[in-house]
Amino acid sequence: MGHAKNVNVKKANQQHEYTPEQVRELGLCVEDPIYFIKKYVMIKHPVRGSIPFDMYLYQERMIKAFMENKFCVALASRQVGKSITAAAYILWFSIFHFDKTILIASNKNKNAMLMIRHIQFAYENLPMWIKPGVTEIGWNRHSVEFDNGSRIESTATTEDAGRSMSISLLYCDEFAFVKPNIQEEFWTSIEPTLSTGGSCIMTSTPNGDINIFAQIWRGALVGANGFFPIEVTWNEPPNRDQKFKEDTIAKIGERKWLQEYDCQFLSSDALLVDSLTLINLTNTIKNIKPAFEIRDVIFWKEPLPNHTYLIGVDPSTGSGKDFSAIEVYEFPSMEQVAEYRSNSVSSTSIYQVLRNILFYFEKKESAVYFSVENNGVGEGIISLFEADEHPPLTAEFVSETGKERRGITTTAKSKMRCCLSLKEMIEKGTIGIKSTIMLQEIKEFVRKRGAYEARRGSTDDSVAATLVAIRLMEEISTYDQDAYNKLFSQEYNEWSEGEYNDTSDPDPMVF
Repeated sequence: MGHAKNVNVKKANQQHEYTPEQVRELGLCVEDPIYFIKKYVMIKHPVRGSIPFDMYLYQERMIKAFMENKFCVALASRQVGKSITAAAYILWFSIFHFDKTILIASNKNKNAMLMIRHIQFAYENLPMWIKPGVTEIGWNRHSVEFDNGSRIESTATTEDAGRSMSISLLYCDEFAFVKPNIQEEFWTSIEPTLSTGGSCIMTSTPNGDINIFAQIWRGALVGANGFFPIEVTWNEPPNRDQKFKEDTIAKIGERKWLQEYDCQFLSSDALLVDSLTLINLTNTIKNIKPAFEIRDVIFWKEPLPNHTYLIGVDPSTGSGKDFSAIEVYEFPSMEQVAEYRSNSVSSTSIYQVLRNILFYFEKKESAVYFSVENNGVGEGIISLFEADEHPPLTAEFVSETGKERRGITTTAKSKMRCCLSLKEMIEKGTIGIKSTIMLQEIKEFVRKRGAYEARRGSTDDSVAATLVAIRLMEEISTYDQDAYNKLFSQEYNEWSEGEYNDTSDPDPMVF
C-alpha cells in the first residue's frame, strides 16, 4: 500500500515553518508521551468512528512504565486496549527519536499488520506540522519509515524474526500465544540484539505457566530479570462490574474467564491434566521441601517397615538428550516418596542407583514392587539385575502377565490407558505429587497425534517412570488373589522373619 496519493501522509524532507506555539507544543510532546497522545492521537472506535485517544488511568500507567523502564512486561486482561496503547507509544517513540528501529512481533501476521494500521491511522490524523515525512518506500502493510531515520517493522513472531536487525525497541504482542518452541527460539535469537542498548515491551494475556512469557512475568515480580511488571485487571476499564463478569462468564464459560479476563495462567493447549488442577497443585507443591537426599536420590519421606512401595524406572542412554528417571510411590496412598533423575549416566550406573534404592528399602523392612520400561536401555538394566550375584532379596521384579519380554512394554494403547489413569488420579487428588520436576513435566505433557507426550523442547521422563509405577499397580492388583488382597486390604505383614536376610554381598552399594 503506497502513500503517493494519500494526502494525509507528509512527503519526506518537506520544509515547514513553525510558529512559536507549535515549537512550544513540540517541546511538550518530546518530553511527555502522555501529553502527546491525549492531545494529538486519534483512534478508530468500532461504533463512534475516529475519536481522540483519551486514555484511562491504567493506560497512562502503562505509557509511563514504557518510558521509564528499559524492559517492561504487561500482564493484561482481554480488551483493555493494550495493543492500541502500545501503538500510540511506538508512534511517539518513532516521531520524536532519530534513527531508531522498532520491531513489532505479533503472535499472528494479521495482528502484526493491524498494529501497523493503528500506527498509520494515528499518524494520518496528526496535524501536518507535527508529522515527520514518510520515505518513498516507507508506507505499507508491514512497515513505516520516516525521514528522521526511524522505521517501524512488523512481523509474525518466528524463530528468526529480527535476528539480523539492530533493534532500538522491540514490542512483543500477545507473546504468550506464540507457540512455546517458537517463543524460546525467538527469544534466544533476539535477546542478544537488545544487549547493545535496545528496549523491550512485552504484553499479553496469559496462556499457560511454563512458556517464556510466564517465566519473564514471574521473574519480573521478584526483580530477577530486569523487567518491570505492569498488571491491568479486568475491572480497570469503565463499566466493568459484577454484572459484566457474570454476563461474560455466561457467554464464554468460567475457565475462559479465568484465563482471558482474570489473568490466571491456564493453558489453551490440550494438556493431560486440567490447568486449574495444575494451578492448585503448583500452590501445594511450592511449599514442599525434600526431607533428605542420598547420593542424588531425593526423598520426601523415609520408608516405613511393613509398608508397600512401587518403583518405576524409565531409563535413557545417558547421552544428555533425555533423562533416566526413577520414581518411588507408597502404595496404596500413591504418595511420592523418592525420585532420581539424570541425563548423564550409563545403564550400569542407573542399575547401581536402582540397586541402592532397593537395598535401602529392604533394610527398612519395606515391601517393594519394581519394574523397568523395557526399551533397549531398559533391557540392559533388566539383564544386569538378572545377572546380579547378590541382588536385593525381598524386592519383587514385575513383568507384564502373558508377555515373553521382561519388564514393562509400552504400546500406544497401554500408554493412553495409564495416562488417563494418571490424569484421573491427579485431578481427584488420589496421587501425592511432591516433585517440582514431575510437576513441570506434567505441565508440558500434551496431546499430539492421538497420544500424550512432552511438548517439543521439553522432557517427560519422570512422567514416564510414574506411568511404569501405574502399570505396576495394574499388574500386581490382578496378579493373583493374594497380591490383590495384600495391596487393597493394606495387610503388609506377609514378609516372614525367615524371608528377610541381610545381603552377604561384601559391597552391596547401599546408601
